[in-house]
Amino acid sequence: FSIRLDPALYIDRSIVVAIEEVQGNDAIVATVALHDIDYRYTDVGGPHDVAYTPERGYGYLDGVPHALWGTLPYQTRRIDLGDADPSDDPDNEVRYRFDGLRRNKQYKLLLTFYHRTTPDPVLQVRVDGIPITDQFAVPTGQRVDREIPIPPSTYASDGQIVVGIARTNALVGGFVNEIALEEETLARPTEGCTVRATPYVSYVYGRVTVAGNPAPVGTVIEALNPRGDVVGCFVVHTAGYYGFMPIYGEDAGATPPIPGMRDGERVRFRVAGQDATSTPLFTWHNDQGVHPVDLQIGGNQQQTQNISLPNGWTLFSIRIQPPSTAVTDVLNSIMGKFDLLLGDNGQAYAPGLPPEVQTLRDVLPGKAYWIRVTDAQGATLTVNGQPVTATTPITLTRGWRWVGYLPDRTLPITVGLQSIDGKYDKVIGDRGIFVPGLNPTYWTLTDMRPGEGYLIRMTQDGVLRYPSVLARYRESSPQTSAAGTVSARCAHVKRTPYMTLVYGRVEIDGRPAPRGTLVEAVTSRGTVAACFEVVHPGYLGAIPVYGQVEDGGNGFHRGDVIRWRVNGLEVNSEPVLTWDDDKELHRLDLAVGTSHPRRISLPFVSR
Repeated sequence: FSIRLDPALYIDRSIVVAIEEVQGNDAIVATVALHDIDYRYTDVGGPHDVAYTPERGYGYLDGVPHALWGTLPYQTRRIDLGDADPSDDPDNEVRYRFDGLRRNKQYKLLLTFYHRTTPDPVLQVRVDGIPITDQFAVPTGQRVDREIPIPPSTYASDGQIVVGIARTNALVGGFVNEIALEEETLARPTEGCTVRATPYVSYVYGRVTVAGNPAPVGTVIEALNPRGDVVGCFVVHTAGYYGFMPIYGEDAGATPPIPGMRDGERVRFRVAGQDATSTPLFTWHNDQGVHPVDLQIGGNQQQTQNISLPNGWTLFSIRIQPPSTAVTDVLNSIMGKFDLLLGDNGQAYAPGLPPEVQTLRDVLPGKAYWIRVTDAQGATLTVNGQPVTATTPITLTRGWRWVGYLPDRTLPITVGLQSIDGKYDKVIGDRGIFVPGLNPTYWTLTDMRPGEGYLIRMTQDGVLRYPSVLARYRESSPQTSAAGTVSARCAHVKRTPYMTLVYGRVEIDGRPAPRGTLVEAVTSRGTVAACFEVVHPGYLGAIPVYGQVEDGGNGFHRGDVIRWRVNGLEVNSEPVLTWDDDKELHRLDLAVGTSHPRRISLPFVSR
């Protein structure tokens, strides 16, 4: 416990602290500490009630003094009189401002209310215009004292608050008799929480909502590590707010070891026993710092996204913010049906390997991932959570970026990427390739769809924002879209994350190859590593030619000559291409002569 000392107790600049056991003779104490604290008291309406100035850092902003009921501190007050007093502002609230609050400290308000008229006023305390108490009545002739924690969210960013006491059952008459701001030196009680402290810690605070409403007082908030251990806990004292909540790190040297967070791990949050969506996501470090994290559960925005993943490699993304972004939680619905997940920057997750060797730990909206499904029937990934706003900015730096798709409907690719127009030169997706500036006849990727992921090569840094107005764009149907749809005749080709890109012209017997002509890239082992069904006569659309993964597959090895077939007939390419995982676009021409004799038309002469 903590005791705030009255200055009268140390007027001689000393104190004697005694701990006495009233029964027995074994008085003990573990720790005694003396702390300077921030404590600002005002005898409201009295002779020392001060107006706010920036130099003073606190004081009243409005209202008029009232001392008709006595001169004791609890009897004088400051009251809002509205239009009855031209010197006061016309509202029902009296306000005090406090500056210089520190973002890593906790504070509370000490308020006294007293009045001697009827009817009983009904009041509410607000900070920066946000209610931090329910409405409460002040009975006539009775003194009411309130001790109210101040939500850290109200001062963490600017270090200041405006406290308003508003009367809710009248248009005027908000008042207070005494007000003090006090820095707290003890953590607030956490009944209902079970957590073991360690020397390694980081702190979070923020807003917390349940079904769109402020979380009620008494709501228990928990932080969990990826192994399911509770590593932080807090009980809501002010509806809609929590914090500062310590989140502890692992102490492997303790006996027995104390579980906790490890550096770089993502924290999972629970509110009232339910997994909560956190904004932003919080990655733990032993920084002793404080971080804003808003939490929410329930509401009407919960959605489910189902993503069909065929056997083999697929480039996918999610547009849902799940309560937990850990790989094992997001991909729980398909566990046992895949054996490898790849992220950008060389990160990987392989089921069955120890956690300490996994370099890919989270699946996040706005990012793309390669996944290798081993189940012969494929799998359907199901993700539940809050939909991410389509216009959420995605920062993209120069080079290849693995980008997720956030809108909930299909968009033309030129519309979806309009915010980075001129800052990229190539897009690769599972259904084809888009190259701005190239003849659109060669485009094989013409739209963007939910659940898909894309590789985008940025030529300069940019910020991708998908359009906010989507209603006017009708969703494309894979059955009716020619370009941008993988032909059923090419479904046997196994995709991999490794590829080079080709496009060009195709001729048969010196004429443009007709629609429906089948073009295939064939390895020396006779396997097909690329396939295209001609849509526009004479044109080979831009397609990926896949490489073989380390543990087998149907693709090329680095340095292999790419062989071609047109409608099953071997054909030479001009130029001859060798395979490399360069993701560069190469132009080639294919020409084949059929084995059937040419028909020659001669005039018929009759005598």
